[in-house]
Amino acid sequence: MDAAGRVVIPRAARAAAHLEPGTELEVRVENGVVQLEPAVKPARLVRRGRLLVAARAATQPPLRQEQVDQTLEEVRRGGSKPRR
Repeated sequence: MDAAGRVVIPRAARAAAHLEPGTELEVRVENGVVQLEPAVKPARLVRRGRLLVAARAATQPPLRQEQVDQTLEEVRRGGSKPRR
């Protein structure tokens, strides 16, 4: 952390978390641990037939199977905490 309180997230961590410049982050502190997580983007409602369904933002790509598999492996190894 620099004198102004700014934190630099290392490139490897940004890549693993799929963070890009301009990504808004939520900051939480639990038991003295600072947690950064991409901010939840609001869903929009789209009419599908007679129903309204939530649609994700077009700017957020769907998860690839390898991302899901890698995350599950890390959580099972204890290398990463699951998101709540």
